[in-house]
Amino acid sequence: PIVWLLDANAAQRNESGYRILVDWPPEAVAPRHFSLVSRKAELARAREHYVEAEAAHARRENLNLLYVAMTRAKQALIVSGCASGKSGDSWYQKIQASLQDAGLGVTLSPAATSSAADTAAAEVAQAVQNNLPVPPAGRREISRISAARRHGIQLHALLEWVDMGRSLPEQKEALQHRLDQEDSAFEPLWAEALELLRAPEMQRFFDPAQYLSAYNELSYQSVNGEMRRIDRLVEFADSVWVLDYKTTESTGADYSALATAYRPQMMDYRKAMASVFPGKEVRGTLIFPGPTLIEV
Repeated sequence: PIVWLLDANAAQRNESGYRILVDWPPEAVAPRHFSLVSRKAELARAREHYVEAEAAHARRENLNLLYVAMTRAKQALIVSGCASGKSGDSWYQKIQASLQDAGLGVTLSPAATSSAADTAAAEVAQAVQNNLPVPPAGRREISRISAARRHGIQLHALLEWVDMGRSLPEQKEALQHRLDQEDSAFEPLWAEALELLRAPEMQRFFDPAQYLSAYNELSYQSVNGEMRRIDRLVEFADSVWVLDYKTTESTGADYSALATAYRPQMMDYRKAMASVFPGKEVRGTLIFPGPTLIEV
């Protein structure tokens, strides 16, 4: 999910001692050229084009490696390097130039002031939104999660992990250990998850015998580059359903009004999944406490 490029502003190492200069095409039975090379000043003119070809190949391989590193990052690419007075062509400088071309210029500095950290944070947000390399940022405070939010995260986790096709008592202990909770905290959470999973209107979405396939926490990238996540997607023979848990909403709230507010979000989900499951109707439902299901 996260790729780190450390010391990405380091200067290339100077070649020292002898190295082999070889030109050996794959189809040839023997090399067309083979010699030892030391300092550039000792290079014969007849060998210059071999050295230039080798350097060009090395540059291509260097760019290929950088491409692999950047495209492997699914959530964030973090590039780090020490400031240097020397000019060069490091990975950091290549990425920095690309950011500047995109209007997100950043500069290496020995230390970041508070204003610089604020600027860097804004650049990080913009870079992530545009799926660009993430520039270095200053220290950021870790926000505390409310008890309600924590409860919602843990309930979502149980809804994702519980396998309704297996014995529930066998799973209970393992899931409690996975959430690292005492009995007093886990029991009501477990009861709430089972109440939702066992509700008659929920059976078709969680019984493996009734659907073709199902995916939890399904991530995808929207057309504008934003990363989005669907709580659960269930595929049937004739349709695909997008489920969005709203179990942290207040019990007895005006769920119809809330559903109207969430409609644009659900329409985005449905539109995106329609391109993944062509020929099938994509439908969506919001799951409120109770459970109360409202199709949108």
